[in-house]
Amino acid sequence: MMLTRVLRALERAMIAAGGIWVYVPPLPPLDGPGPGHPESVARGGPLSAAERDLDRALFGECE
Repeated sequence: MMLTRVLRALERAMIAAGGIWVYVPPLPPLDGPGPGHPESVARGGPLSAAERDLDRALFGECE
């Protein structure tokens, strides 16, 4: 009788542990806003005057 209780408790504990274990794969590192995002800009093009001012204000001298 005691063994039955222990085995049932163990069974419930294993079911609960299996139910809460969920594999979440690691996300790839973000390189910027995703495609179609309103804040994404073309890379490699010249900066506008406003972008140059913001770059200077945030990082100092721009390229």
